[in-house]
Amino acid sequence: HPESKYFGVGKIGKDQIEDIAKRKNKDFKEMERWLGANRNYD
Repeated sequence: HPESKYFGVGKIGKDQIEDIAKRKNKDFKEMERWLGANRNYD
């Protein structure tokens, strides 16, 4: 849509990645790889 507006999402913590992995029934390490650029930890 030509009038669409996009916004950035802030960094996410390890607890949020754990929650996403649990809700999607995925392995934590797999989700960490997919969301690596969004992590706020090393």
